[in-house]
Amino acid sequence: MPTNHTTTPAHVTLRFQDLRWPQNKAVSHILDDANLIYTYNARGATWRLIHSLGHKNRRVVLLPAVHCPTIVLPVLQAGFQPLYYGIDENLNIIHEDLLNKLSPNVAAVVTVNFFGFPAALDPLVKPCRDAGVLLIEDCAHSFLYANPIRLTGERGDASIFSFRKLVPCGPGGAIRFNHNTPAIASPRNRSSISHSFRTLKARWEEALNNHGDGILNRGYFWLENVRTSAREIAQPPAIDNNFDVASTSGGDYRCETFHGTTRIPWLTHHLIRRARIMSAVEKRRGNYQLLSECLHESSRLKIISPNLPREVVPWAFPVLLDDRSTLDYRMREQGVPLFTHGETLHPSLTELSNQEPRMVKKARYISSRILCFGIHQNLDPNTIKTYSSVVNKFVT
Repeated sequence: MPTNHTTTPAHVTLRFQDLRWPQNKAVSHILDDANLIYTYNARGATWRLIHSLGHKNRRVVLLPAVHCPTIVLPVLQAGFQPLYYGIDENLNIIHEDLLNKLSPNVAAVVTVNFFGFPAALDPLVKPCRDAGVLLIEDCAHSFLYANPIRLTGERGDASIFSFRKLVPCGPGGAIRFNHNTPAIASPRNRSSISHSFRTLKARWEEALNNHGDGILNRGYFWLENVRTSAREIAQPPAIDNNFDVASTSGGDYRCETFHGTTRIPWLTHHLIRRARIMSAVEKRRGNYQLLSECLHESSRLKIISPNLPREVVPWAFPVLLDDRSTLDYRMREQGVPLFTHGETLHPSLTELSNQEPRMVKKARYISSRILCFGIHQNLDPNTIKTYSSVVNKFVT
């Protein structure tokens, strides 16, 4: 049932003023890269790229052991087998483990720039190239570098982008080819009218929530509650107790073919080209640095990346927190904008517990403790200072 949000959003959401800006020429110049192929979302971009690999004997894709299932499901949907390499507590690649797993069966290696921080790819470029393996840089957490502003993903053979992490635009993804990549045509299908309407409705509700508790806001959500309640009475929602994250079409992790065969939504295209990118980058970086100064490490909380490199545009502020499952909801109740990432590991990793117990144990340790604090451009410094003091009380 739709309700008006009263907590501080952990992710950037649309405001009415975001709709009024003229087209940003600097952003359009970046997004007009001839090597970009736009898709409905980032998991659709991953599926389209992996699906294009025509190897008959190479059916394995190497993925990080710490992950969100949205990176695994497109691989399965494309008909390939995921295999995992180790990640340490600072979310760095364990290169020795990855290189030991390069084999004639491997078609591609996917690396993730966790939270916008670039993974160390230099030790991988030549071995992957010599082995005929496609090196894919997953830039879904942040599609931009700063100083100067430019697209990420320049180091591998191809890169994957998601726009909604930095811009409040809804679904939208892209692939960029750098070199030695197969030719892939842009998707031709359009979103259905009903799908486009739902996307537009979601953005409208975000803008209303950010507009404040006015008459328009209260009236709209009252009508939505009445409409939803009437619909549930007429047709109670089905309860699905058989959801399996291994499925390619279930819950928030679903991956469907249309994600990769459908164009980027028109509203997303409209919003990202009007985004105040320079302001967003400046505020995100400023909020990240401020939180790094205000947040106190303790025996319970470890800051993963206390220093912010000059080129990084961060998605969030990640930490490792002991007893996260007992503290996160309590901090959220106190107004702290937070979310988890990689909390659910794909079953294909946990099935390796007997073969690679150390890697699986480490991945479980990280995924059960990683917590992300919001630092997006809609948050002001006073909000950062206020919620950091709340976090400090909980962890010290």
